[in-house]
Amino acid sequence: MDLLSGKRVTPSSNAPPPARAAVGTRAGSARSGARPRGGLASRKRVVEEMTRRVGYPARLTDKERMDDLASVDRRHADRYRTGLGLKADSTTEEMRRTLRSYLDLARDLLDRGTGASSAAVEAESRPEIAG
Repeated sequence: MDLLSGKRVTPSSNAPPPARAAVGTRAGSARSGARPRGGLASRKRVVEEMTRRVGYPARLTDKERMDDLASVDRRHADRYRTGLGLKADSTTEEMRRTLRSYLDLARDLLDRGTGASSAAVEAESRPEIAG
């Protein structure tokens, strides 16, 4: 099911997540200003849907999902862990950091789905040959 439009979608296993599923949409930003906890919960659901679409298995617990993310990229797990650290009495600054972490994670997943980040990493890891 597409979280933004509410339509049922049958993605192929190799299809990257749609770019419009990015966490930082204007409509989503306006909603999160009025109800920050609800905005964070919806961002978490979008990130979970994106992880499923890029090939991570469906998980029942946050710890399992974090372990999956860490096995591929430790930064993804760190960003996901930021959201799990929120408590009922969290400050707006902590919620802002969590929202930022989810946004960064979503962007990384989109880059991974399109292959943009892997090409950049590969180019950085290859030594330059004088010629």
